[in-house]
This record gives sequence, structure tokens and C-alpha cells, in this order.
Amino acid sequence: MKSFLMIKWLLFLLIGFFSIAYGSDGLRLLHADKNIGEKIDGQLVRIFMGNVHFQQDTLHMYCDEARFLDKENKLEFLGNVHISDGTNTLWAERIDYYPDIKQAICKGSVRIKGKNDSLAAEYLKYSFENKKATAQQNVFLFNRDENVRIWGQYGFHNPQEEYSFVKGNARLVRIDTSGSKADTFTVDAQRLEYFAQKDYAVATDSVFITQDALRA
Repeated sequence: MKSFLMIKWLLFLLIGFFSIAYGSDGLRLLHADKNIGEKIDGQLVRIFMGNVHFQQDTLHMYCDEARFLDKENKLEFLGNVHISDGTNTLWAERIDYYPDIKQAICKGSVRIKGKNDSLAAEYLKYSFENKKATAQQNVFLFNRDENVRIWGQYGFHNPQEEYSFVKGNARLVRIDTSGSKADTFTVDAQRLEYFAQKDYAVATDSVFITQDALRA
């Protein structure tokens, strides 16, 4: 009887393992040095350890350890985490990834780098579907094309619309190196919007502007 129960439990784990390895949402496990199954609080949790590599369509996900929670259809990535879609690369100490909507919740030393811009924060919600990002705590945005840097405590970034918004001790710095002398333009405010395509900003609440000797 005990042997039968053990076989049944192993089959249950194997079925669960292969469902994550080749899921209906296109998520596949490409490599892990070790994988085990545990039942935690009545929920099956599959744990993958060592050089973990998952793929979903064009997304490649790497980490030291990953946990898949069946009921939530969620992957928890821990340790040396980074996800890349070939254009954008995302790094964080921890990423909770929801494969059905391709959304990542990132915590700790978060960075994302794209073709023309990059973003850093302590917390980030990012969609690999529409590329929209919502960030909190020590937010930093950098637009390489216009050489614009933006800081704040809360931020939203939509690269497809080339639009950024920050609030909370917001600051924008634009360095123009086209002339013989670098010209630095700085805006401090509580709220800032930046439209990269037209290269202009809208600042509200406690606005202070600096450009070389100019103060406003």
C-alpha cells in the first residue's frame, strides 16, 4: 500500500513537472541542475535549482533558483535573475513572473535596458506584452538619444509612446553636447512628464529651472 502511494505521488510530481516544461502558455524549462517537488500549504510547488533557464516565445529567463506555484500559475525567480526578449533585458534580485499575461513583478536593484532607454528602481511592474513599466523607490530613467536623465520616487514609462512620468522630488537633467561647450538644463519639481519624441517636458508643483547662469 505504501509503495502504491509512493508511486502515485511520484507520478503526480512527474505530470506536474512536464506541464511546466511544456505548458499551454508556451513556457518551457530548458535547463536546471536539479528539480524537486514539494507540497506547501496544500499547494504543489516545483523547485528548480542551479543554472535555471526557462523560455517563453522570444523570452529567455535565467536564475539560480526558480519556484513554480501551480494555483497561482506563477514563477518565482531568485538569485542572478535576468530576463531578455532580444531587445530588452531585465535584472532584479527577485522576479515574480506570470506567464499567462507575460507580466513581471521585480524587487531589489531592478534595472531594465532597452534599445534607446533604460530604467532603474527598487520595485518595478513590467509587461513584456506592451513594454509598459511602473516603478517605485529611487526611480531613474535615461534616454540615450536625447541624453536626458530623470529621477523620482514613482515613475511610469511607455517606450512605444515615448512617454515618461515621475513624481516625488522629480528631477530632469538634459546635457546638450552639440555645441563647443556642454549646456546643462535642469528642472526640479514634484511632478514631471517627458515626451521624448518631441523632446519636451511638463513640470508642475514647486518648479525650479536651471540652465548655466539662468535660474527660474
